[in-house]
Amino acid sequence: MKWNITAAILTFLTHLLVGPAYATSASGPNVILITLDGVRWNEVFQGTDPELTGAPSEVIMPHLNGDLAKQGLLLGDRKQSFVQVSNRRNLSLPGYQNIFTGHSTSCASNFCSRVRYETFPEALQAKFGFNPFEIAGFASWSRIRRAYSRRHSDLYLNSGLDPSGLEGPNHQAIDALQAQDVPHWNKPHVWSSRYDRYTFAHGFEFLKENQPRFLYIGLLDSDEYAHAGNYRAYVETLRTYDLWIREIVDYLDSSGEYGKNTLLIVTTDHGRGQGGKRWKDHGRRLPESNQIFMYLRGLGIHPEIDVIPGLTFTHDSIRNLIEAAFSGERASSLFL
Repeated sequence: MKWNITAAILTFLTHLLVGPAYATSASGPNVILITLDGVRWNEVFQGTDPELTGAPSEVIMPHLNGDLAKQGLLLGDRKQSFVQVSNRRNLSLPGYQNIFTGHSTSCASNFCSRVRYETFPEALQAKFGFNPFEIAGFASWSRIRRAYSRRHSDLYLNSGLDPSGLEGPNHQAIDALQAQDVPHWNKPHVWSSRYDRYTFAHGFEFLKENQPRFLYIGLLDSDEYAHAGNYRAYVETLRTYDLWIREIVDYLDSSGEYGKNTLLIVTTDHGRGQGGKRWKDHGRRLPESNQIFMYLRGLGIHPEIDVIPGLTFTHDSIRNLIEAAFSGERASSLFL
C-alpha cells in the first residue's frame, strides 16, 4: 500500500545521505541532471511491453537496471518505491518548471511564459558566483528555456536548433550537423527541437572540457516517438539513453576527484498512459501519467540502504537534493 509519511522519509534519508559538508572547491560538489522526456517507468523497470510488441518482455536498459542500480538508487518501480509528478498536469513545461523551481507553478500547458520564480541554477549562481563554464545546460527542446531561468541571458542554456556559440572544432562540427539534420517533429513557428544525439554530444563534450559544477542535459526523442505511436523507435531511444548514461558514469569514474564529488540525477518530466494506445499520450486526463522514475548516484548516495517500501518521491525532491548537496546539509531536509 502506498504511503507518504514525512517522518518515515526523514528517517530513511537521514541514513541515506549523511556525507560530509562540502565547501565549494575545484573538485566539488558537482551535479549532473539528465531528463529523459516522457519515459514510462514500465520500460525502465520491466522492459518492453508485451501488449505492444506481441512478444515476451525484453530488458531495454540493462546498465541502469544492472550495475548502475547497484551503485546508486533506482526509484519508482511501484513496489518498493514511488516517484511521481508534483503537479496535476502531467505535461512537459509544467514538469520542467516544477523540477527547476522545486514546486508546482501556475503553468498549465506547454505554451506558458517564462517561469516567474527563482530556479535552482539561478540560486546556485547567486550564492556561489559561478562563471558561465561552471553552470550550463543543453536541451533538445527550446521551450525548456522557459523553465530553466527567469531571464534569457543570465545563465548558459543551449536549446533547440540554436548554435552552441562555443569555441572548439567539436562544438562547431555538432552545430553544423544539427543545422542540416532537423527532426521532422520540429515546429519552427512554435518551438524548435533537435535530435538528442546532438544535445548529448554537446553536453558530453562540455563535461569533458570544463567539468562544470552543474550540468543539465535535457533529451526529447523518447516523447516524440511515443506521441507518434512508434514503439520500436521509442524502445531503441531508451536503449541509446542507457548507453549514454553508462558513458557519463564511466567518465565520472575515470575523472578522479571531480567524479567522486559528483551527484548524478536521471529522471523524466512526466510518465505516459497505461494500456493499449494510451501509452502514446499523457496529461491530466491520464492520471497514471504522473508515475515516473528517478536514479541517483554518487556524492553521498549509499546504495546499501534499503528503501522503505511505499515511500513516495516527487519532482520537488530534486531542487532540495541539489541545493543540499552544495550546502552540505544532512538528508533530513530532502525530498520534502
